[in-house]
Amino acid sequence: MGSQTPKTLLNHYLDGAAAPTVPTYFFRTTFELEAGVAEQVAALQSTITYDDAIIVWINGTEVARYVDGRITDTVNVEYAGDGNGSPLTSTFSAEGDLLHDGTNTIAVSLFQDRETSSDIFFDMSSLTLVEASAPGTPVVAPPTRVILTPTEQPGVRNELVTVSV
Repeated sequence: MGSQTPKTLLNHYLDGAAAPTVPTYFFRTTFELEAGVAEQVAALQSTITYDDAIIVWINGTEVARYVDGRITDTVNVEYAGDGNGSPLTSTFSAEGDLLHDGTNTIAVSLFQDRETSSDIFFDMSSLTLVEASAPGTPVVAPPTRVILTPTEQPGVRNELVTVSV
């Protein structure tokens, strides 16, 4: 894992003890924007660290995918990505018009690269709303905490992943 230290461990194996590994993990959370905030937002930016491949959606629109050459988009659960060893870090930006006042949803698919992979990792270390009138400046009322929880999938234990922004 290099310099990455996990805070929450997920069940890595389908049977809880040995290969094959869980092919894909699914995370979803919601956050609230107060009335009038969405129209102030030019973009939502985030830095994510992952191993092996990842796709991110904001309110149902795909906004980022990394190491995605093997993702087929034809099945929900599959092995994909590359066995790079240490996790990779990427930064993405999503258009502000994807957000709306009230409840917004962030969803993530995290892919294991093979049945015998020894690790998987996901961290969303930042989530920033960029104000429309002054790009690069955080919005006055950004979300203060995002909690991502895996969705229900056969063979995957529900765990809690906490991300502070």
